[in-house]
Amino acid sequence: MEKPPLQTFVTWQKAVRLAAHLYRLSWAEEHRPQGEDLRREAMHLACAIAVAQVATPPDPSDWEMPLGGCAELYTRLHVAELSGALTEREARGLLGQCEELERHLQGVRRTPTRTAGPGADTTNGAWPAPRPRLRG
Repeated sequence: MEKPPLQTFVTWQKAVRLAAHLYRLSWAEEHRPQGEDLRREAMHLACAIAVAQVATPPDPSDWEMPLGGCAELYTRLHVAELSGALTEREARGLLGQCEELERHLQGVRRTPTRTAGPGADTTNGAWPAPRPRLRG
């Protein structure tokens, strides 16, 4: 499997960070189901981006599902703010992350697809590669 270009990797990373941010939030008892839905939606978005990254052959339409997921998450974040599940400050930060992610997704979708050149190593293994562990 070919390694994804840096722009698509950064886009996936931003989605993972947004999901992690939602997992770190504490949710009041009455808003816990809503918080779980937001977490699940953010995780699905990160996974949809990962799937689009490894599409062979790549096509701009592969990014339609992640873009739709981003719009859905953005809408759910607004609802969470209006329902009181998120404070204005929390919502503003999360909505900003979602807007930035959407810009990245739009950029990745517009980027022309690249093919591996002659002699390119396409046996790099599964993407994304795990981080090396620090030895102490």
